[in-house]
Amino acid sequence: MALARAPLRGLSILVVEDEALIAWDTAERLRMCGARIIGPAATVTEAFALLASHAPDAAVVDINLRHESVYPLVDKLKLRSIPFIFVSGYSQNALPAEYAGCSFIGKPFDAHVFLEALATACSKARER
Repeated sequence: MALARAPLRGLSILVVEDEALIAWDTAERLRMCGARIIGPAATVTEAFALLASHAPDAAVVDINLRHESVYPLVDKLKLRSIPFIFVSGYSQNALPAEYAGCSFIGKPFDAHVFLEALATACSKARER
């Protein structure tokens, strides 16, 4: 896990997850890496409100939030050049074609794989 710790230290990360235990666990893993947590948001409306009042460096987004489409939120993240990863119990094949190339981690996830994927997404965004 040491590889992912340094790239995430000091970053503000928006967590968008409707399952309370998973949201808490995700936030704790990120805090252990030195990240600051925005949220978690359990609905798309909450996520938009947090995005309006904060400037996250990255985001972790569940695909299904109480049967709401997260894609308008993801589009806003893309417009603001905020790197993100999808974290979902659904298969990556469930993503619409326009999001198929986005970073994706399936639930349940290995903490190391999750942190590395987020660190990679953040690094790639900084290179642009």
